[in-house]
Amino acid sequence: RAAGAARGGQMRRGRAGRGEQDRQDARRGRGKTACEHFLPGDAVALDIAGNASGLDLGQPILNGLFAGETTLAAKVATGPGGRIAVTDLAIDGSGLDATGSLTLDGDTIDATFDGRIVDLSLLADQSNGEASINARITGSIARPDVVATVVVPEGSMLGQPVDNASVR
Repeated sequence: RAAGAARGGQMRRGRAGRGEQDRQDARRGRGKTACEHFLPGDAVALDIAGNASGLDLGQPILNGLFAGETTLAAKVATGPGGRIAVTDLAIDGSGLDATGSLTLDGDTIDATFDGRIVDLSLLADQSNGEASINARITGSIARPDVVATVVVPEGSMLGQPVDNASVR
């Protein structure tokens, strides 16, 4: 139990302004969080920021996207009825840049994601070129409506040339 959490107040983790120690923490995949929580049942607000190098997500196809330095930032908040909102999501890495937001409210979802894969060779052999991604997810969590677009201006996919391709 964090000091101050039961009495009302703020709980903070991080070492802002520690220079070299912050850089070492970033290399080890450690980040900073800030949380405000007052009494059970109250809303929670988290401000998350972190850095990592060579993240392993347990999925080889994704590991290439996060092989170098990656920064992550997001704000997470809860509200009445179990509402969860993730805003200002930002991923900045050597293989992937993405922004987005997500709200889960009861049995509904409302999410938007935009991103850029720096080089398709990170995902598949005999592939190269940049890809941009846009996705909008709305409706029931059980059967959401998904509208997504992937654009590859120039490159190759699995050994086949690609020129101004767009898939929706």
